[in-house]
Amino acid sequence: MAVPRWKHRCNRVASRFRAVGGTLQVEGDTLWFRPSDLERRLNEEDWSLPLASVTGFRVAPVSVRDLFVGGLRPRLALDEGRQATHLFVVRDPQAVAKELLAVAVEPVDGAFPGDGARG
Repeated sequence: MAVPRWKHRCNRVASRFRAVGGTLQVEGDTLWFRPSDLERRLNEEDWSLPLASVTGFRVAPVSVRDLFVGGLRPRLALDEGRQATHLFVVRDPQAVAKELLAVAVEPVDGAFPGDGARG
């Protein structure tokens, strides 16, 4: 496991009725969600997404439909093209989205995320 360039505590929305506690972090050119020790005991696993796959970091609006997974507050949304939107419950989703955007465009080992070059 590499040293993260950025990390933030959050809950990842796993389904309409389940949010998993842990840490969202950037390692190299990959975004990882690492479940807490308690969640690991409940068989939750690491989740990852290449930063190059993320097409947008934004704030998802309040959604009463998602009542049990933080839907009564704005959440961080990571758009993966037209394929999926991944939701995370964080304290200040707008600030976290800005931080992630800044980290996503930083060079990694002399290369930009997703360009195939390695330093």
